[in-house]
Amino acid sequence: MMKLNKIICLFLLVNMLFFASCDMFYKYRGDEYDLFTVAMNSLLGMTGKSFRRPPVLEIKETDNYGRTLFYYYESDEVSRHHFIISQKSDSEFVYYYEDYNFISSSNIEISNDDIENLKYANDWNEPIDETRLLKKKIVKIYDEELNDTLSYEEELANFLSANEIAVALSKYLLRFDELYTNLKTERSVLDYADLEHKALALLKMPEIAEETQKKYRYVFVDEYQDVNPVQEEIVSLVASENLFLVGD
Repeated sequence: MMKLNKIICLFLLVNMLFFASCDMFYKYRGDEYDLFTVAMNSLLGMTGKSFRRPPVLEIKETDNYGRTLFYYYESDEVSRHHFIISQKSDSEFVYYYEDYNFISSSNIEISNDDIENLKYANDWNEPIDETRLLKKKIVKIYDEELNDTLSYEEELANFLSANEIAVALSKYLLRFDELYTNLKTERSVLDYADLEHKALALLKMPEIAEETQKKYRYVFVDEYQDVNPVQEEIVSLVASENLFLVGD
C-alpha cells in the first residue's frame, strides 16, 4: 500500500508539472468552418485539437452540385486519416449525408476505389437528395479563443524555451511509468488500457487478425458514440467487413 501511495503522489506531481508547463495541443486554425463542423459531427473521437501541430483540413475535390471532398487529420496516440464529403453549406448551416459521408484509415494511402465508392454513396455529380440531408449549425466556437492564442511557431518556441520544466516533467513521467509498470509486473496484472493496447498490437499482426476474423461471422457494436479510437481500430480489425454499429 505504501508503494501504491507513492506512485499516486508521483502521478499527481507529473500532472501538476504538465499543466504548469504549456498546452501542447493546437486548435484548428483554418477558414473552412463548415467542413470542420462536418468532421466534428461525423468522426468518432475528434476534438478539433491536435498534438504538436494544428489539425489538417484540405479540400481535395468539388463536384458540379457544390459537394466538397476533403481530407481531415488530427495527430494523436492513435492517428487516423479521413476523407469526408460535405453536400452543401450556407452562411449558418452545413448539410451532409449522415453515416455515409466518410472513410477512415490508419494509412493515408486510401485507395482510389474506396474514394470512388464514397463518392457514389454521396451521389457525386448527381442532384442532391434533400431528404437525406442532415443539417448542423456551423461551429465557430474557437474564434474568440484563437484571437487570444499564439501562432503554432510562437507556441512551439515557448514550449522549447521551457527547458527546465520540460526536463523535470520528462524525468518524473519516465519514473512514474517505471514504477507503475513494475508494480503491475509484481502483481501480475494489466490495467484496462494495457488490455486495449496489447490487443490492438496483436491484431495488427496479419496472421492473428485473419485468424480472429474467422471466429466471428458478424460483429455488432452498441453505444458506438462512446467507443474510443483504440477500441474502434480493434473492432475494425476483428470485424473486417461484417460490422453493424448502433449509436446516438
